[in-house]
Amino acid sequence: ISDRNTYALIDESATGSQIEGKLSLMLQNVKEGDTVYFYYNGHGVPDQKSSEAYILPSDETVDFITRKEQFKFSNVYKQLESSKASKVLAVIDSCFSGRGNEGQSLFKGTAGAVVRTKKFTADEGGKVAILTAGSESQFSNGYEAKGHRLLSYFVMRSLLEGKTSLNDIYLNSVMRVKEV
Repeated sequence: ISDRNTYALIDESATGSQIEGKLSLMLQNVKEGDTVYFYYNGHGVPDQKSSEAYILPSDETVDFITRKEQFKFSNVYKQLESSKASKVLAVIDSCFSGRGNEGQSLFKGTAGAVVRTKKFTADEGGKVAILTAGSESQFSNGYEAKGHRLLSYFVMRSLLEGKTSLNDIYLNSVMRVKEV
């Protein structure tokens, strides 16, 4: 993927306004027949009332993220689905448990219990394929020996090894994640 067609936000630059702006700009520039690769690695949080999953930009507060519908994962998915792209691969290396890296709750004043998110189902037969680091009750793990997130590392390895079909990327990544 050329630099011209890459929209990357890393660490503190992944603010809410930057995520919104880059996603809008990318989708505006997608042409009929393009393939879009969408990658998100960061905190995800559940709405404690509805169990809907939200991505958490670096400058947003976990307690108020549910007021921002644009960060609801299902709405991000809908934007990707409605693009002009013929195919979209979304790799989401994030859990939506409501717990941070040390197992502590991201919500102030609450214990580090796991909050299950509502099971997200994409349109069957749609053009968007989603690879996630876990189900609605699982965690996204790091791969400290390689200095990456576990799912991210094996998806990247699959691509570098020349895997091009979604099925090959999925099978190769899932098998390797389970081995670690």
